[in-house]
Amino acid sequence: MRHLLFRCCVFLSLIGSPALAAEPPKTLALEDLVGRPDRWPATVTVSANVRSKSGQTVLQGQRVPVVNVTDKGVFVRTTSGGQIGLFPAQCDLLQQANQRWARLTPKQRALTAETVLSDSSLWPETVRLVSPTQVKLPSGATRVLPAGHPCQLLYFHEGNVGVIPSGVPELKWFTPDLVDVVGGAIDRIELDAAARPSVLVESLRGIMKDAEGKPHTAAAIDRSRYFVFFWGANWCGWCHKVSPELASFVNRHREQLRDVTIVMLNGDKQDTEMLKYLREKQLPWPGVRLADWSRVPYFSRTHEGSYPQLLITDRFGRIVYNGFGGGPENIRDHLAAMAKVTRDGVVWSPARGQTPAVVSE
Repeated sequence: MRHLLFRCCVFLSLIGSPALAAEPPKTLALEDLVGRPDRWPATVTVSANVRSKSGQTVLQGQRVPVVNVTDKGVFVRTTSGGQIGLFPAQCDLLQQANQRWARLTPKQRALTAETVLSDSSLWPETVRLVSPTQVKLPSGATRVLPAGHPCQLLYFHEGNVGVIPSGVPELKWFTPDLVDVVGGAIDRIELDAAARPSVLVESLRGIMKDAEGKPHTAAAIDRSRYFVFFWGANWCGWCHKVSPELASFVNRHREQLRDVTIVMLNGDKQDTEMLKYLREKQLPWPGVRLADWSRVPYFSRTHEGSYPQLLITDRFGRIVYNGFGGGPENIRDHLAAMAKVTRDGVVWSPARGQTPAVVSE
């Protein structure tokens, strides 16, 4: 059993470009299944009566779920809810695995965790735990999640995978070997990158409002390469220092930002305050009510609880920049990050060591 020892205070280094991978096997052997749940069949059929020392039993002809595969054989779940280990000769593990393997395309066979994690367009919405994993609950108690437990994937960042396990209302961080990211990406690899669905795009549809409170449809949302999320509120003094500088930058560089969607995730409890903020500051982006964005896991889990916060992501949720504060140095960093995601990437750049009282071009 593996234990989750931290909540991502310190991350491992980000996985970079995947190294040249070995050629996928034409036929799967037992060793090719170890640590690769994406290659396991969902079930196997037992070919002999087997009874373990603990009393767990499976009978010839039974079809039972696969729990894990080791270098000795396969663990399956019995009808009583327990587990029992089978040697390959005692079931059709390899036959089932190879039947599925034969249906995969060359691109699907070549898919690895490194490939998926290094390409955010391949990130699946759901991943499953590879082995039993202990997590800490909000109450302080612990719970062991079984192998195969489903989790919503939010993003891969600084070497760890951020997920929300089903039934656990908290963001948890796992090392890549603890989750099966390949299985959920099998279908995505066959789509062109531009056609791969974006959770961020779908989460924003229907919840953005203009300064009059009317539904806002961003023309660029379906072609956006990047998203800029500004957590701001009318009650927040620092937000009022940041938003004019951001608005000025956006107004001056609309053409370079045509593939970027910018949204304010509002922190006002009253909708009227959000609309007042949008109108009086003439902010050139829509807003999303607190009641709406707080229901979207990606937004509620990436917000650090303070205002202002500026988060820049790619289309699929990979974090490009995550900045806080409204002081001169903070504003400088925010604008420099904005400049990097424009089409030319060099719209604005501060002089080395510059800390202006007011950032402007």
